[in-house]
Amino acid sequence: MEAFRKFASEAAVLQIIPLLDNLILACESIPENIAADNWTKGIMQIRKHFENVLRENGVEMIDAKPGGKFDPVHHEAADETEEGGESGTIAEVVQQGYTLNGKVIRATRVKVIK
Repeated sequence: MEAFRKFASEAAVLQIIPLLDNLILACESIPENIAADNWTKGIMQIRKHFENVLRENGVEMIDAKPGGKFDPVHHEAADETEEGGESGTIAEVVQQGYTLNGKVIRATRVKVIK
């Protein structure tokens, strides 16, 4: 019963995560000339609040950065490249992944160095 409660929200979280993805993309695309505007600061606060609510409910981003080691448990190889470094390391993060109470619910999609 405890396991059921812990992961009952998985379907809802999987529907919400794409909204967060889009909000993150929007925040990362804010032009410099409006970065200091109150409206922009409000959007950034909404993103932070959104991330905090998910975290409080057991959702965590999977740590993945270029140069990090590819981990098939947490990462999905979306593409490969021969450029940029040591074989088996992450060249680029294509799509952020998430865990729910420690369970991978969406693997991080990455480009891996051959």
